[in-house]
Amino acid sequence: MVLPPRGRGPAPDRDQSVLVESVDTARTMLLHGTPGGAALRTLLVTSPVAGEGKTSLSGHLAISLSRAGFRTLLIDGDLLAPSVHSVFGLPDGPGLCELLNGETDLGAAVRPSAVPGLSVLTAGRPTPSARQQLMGEQWRRIKQQLESRFDFLVVDTSPLLLVSDTMLLAREADGVILSVLLGVSQITRVAETADRLKAIGAKLVGVVVNGVPSEAYRVAARYGSRAAYARPSDGGHSPEPRAAGV
Repeated sequence: MVLPPRGRGPAPDRDQSVLVESVDTARTMLLHGTPGGAALRTLLVTSPVAGEGKTSLSGHLAISLSRAGFRTLLIDGDLLAPSVHSVFGLPDGPGLCELLNGETDLGAAVRPSAVPGLSVLTAGRPTPSARQQLMGEQWRRIKQQLESRFDFLVVDTSPLLLVSDTMLLAREADGVILSVLLGVSQITRVAETADRLKAIGAKLVGVVVNGVPSEAYRVAARYGSRAAYARPSDGGHSPEPRAAGV
């Protein structure tokens, strides 16, 4: 599926509404539009290279799942350049790295967010030993413990073509979502990413293309604006319709 272009600064309400609907559509397709969709409990989000919106997609998808009533955990699996803690205004640790090293427990590492039903596991303080633990059984044990507490795990990771950690995390995921930004990833990079996922037995369940201009989004923006204008005012009269921006 595609997401609308990202602008600079805060998005207008109608653009935010279109974004929410787009992510909710992705959520619905993941849950109901793929064979065995109910088994997709651990979802990993990655991209071929950096700057393609994977962290934004991870966060919005986790929020969408929690808004649908699922207990959801957003995990920052980007151990080289973590950012989820900054996005949600949380301390950087203890987090996943400390769990991998056996230095903390889930009670201390998993934190609630301001979004009802959504918890966050930050990356923690990256160390070479934590990354090495991804090659063993430690991440699998941690994932199993987390799956016993949450309905869904959404794992934000490093760009797959740049960091090997992502493949280690992807092989344990139920499904992988590829975030691609129009004008950044070339077809060859996307194909190479898919080939690497296939080589390790990871399941690519979808590709989200960010920044694609589409008439559908302009229509959606007009639709949302007109619906808002049609709501009665406090005085019981509908306001005069105004032309919706395109």
